Amino acid sequence: MDKRSKHTARPTFVTLNLGKGMCAEVMLLLTGHTSFKSFQC
Repeated sequence: MDKRSKHTARPTFVTLNLGKGMCAEVMLLLTGHTSFKSFQC
């Protein structure tokens, strides 16, 4: 998987799972972010 695909896959994963009701704090941990500020685009 190239970098572009990884960069696309993570935001898609986040968007889909937050839309399904996954807790934002869990998503923060799964994506490796340390704060909500770094998590937001």
